[in-house]
Amino acid sequence: MGTYSVINSRYSRKAEDIHDICTAMYTTSSAGEALETITKICKNDPNAVIHIFGGDGSVFEAVNAVMRAGAGSASELIIHPGGTGNDYVRNFENNFPVRADLLRFGNRYAANEINLGFDCDVVVKTESVKRIPFIKGGAAYMISVLLTLMKPLGRNFEVTVLDENGKIETINGRFLLCLFANGAYYGGGFKCAPLASLNNGSMEFIYADIVSRIKFLRFFLGYKKGKHLLPDGTVNSKYSSFLHYKRIKTAYIKNAGTLCADGEIFKFHDIEISVLKDAISVRVAKKVKNKSCQRKIQ
Repeated sequence: MGTYSVINSRYSRKAEDIHDICTAMYTTSSAGEALETITKICKNDPNAVIHIFGGDGSVFEAVNAVMRAGAGSASELIIHPGGTGNDYVRNFENNFPVRADLLRFGNRYAANEINLGFDCDVVVKTESVKRIPFIKGGAAYMISVLLTLMKPLGRNFEVTVLDENGKIETINGRFLLCLFANGAYYGGGFKCAPLASLNNGSMEFIYADIVSRIKFLRFFLGYKKGKHLLPDGTVNSKYSSFLHYKRIKTAYIKNAGTLCADGEIFKFHDIEISVLKDAISVRVAKKVKNKSCQRKIQ
């Protein structure tokens, strides 16, 4: 079993301290490099311990690489958060390892969440807003929300879900937003799914009907703080006329269109989303004061 570090070059300064048992360090500079690098590592060493330095995009690549290599049962992923949002790591209260679920869609996996509709449109807009100097993370997301509100709202598609009690339901119409969540946060700290758990074998299904922009803005502040759902699993009465929630096992979406998974954009006509229970071992690193591992392999 080896220990490897995969470092997004934008956050290389955060990798100055690393465990002295490190076998090798790899630096990535473009999208997809972490996916390819970690896949190769895990195919050669299925018991590898991978330190990933980066944001939610790097975590997405790392998770998919581990699963592609068939190393989910034996490897361990240790996250050193370095991105602007770092939403996935907000789900961890300490640095203890967690056997975490994943959301499988097609031949890919999401660690945190998958969304369609307004939320997805905001992510697409955020990518361009983040190119503006000094506007990052939550600020970029908030600006993108306002810009997206200026466009026509909602998207038509059909979703059939199997809930945790075995009940099947089909919803067909125009959705303002539609979220399938494994973790509780997205968008740089929005508590979109306050009841979510990374390892309960289910995903949170939250969707909203079309409402006026004024009503949506009133809802949005509570949504950011996670006040739209109550601890008993019911929807806050302020939003119950248009917001819906249940815990599900699978979802099948027809006419999905643009879909956002952990901040990455994909296009599908029809797609199934399912929960893969205890798929991967993950933990968030605490700072280590040791600089003895400095050997880089390209």
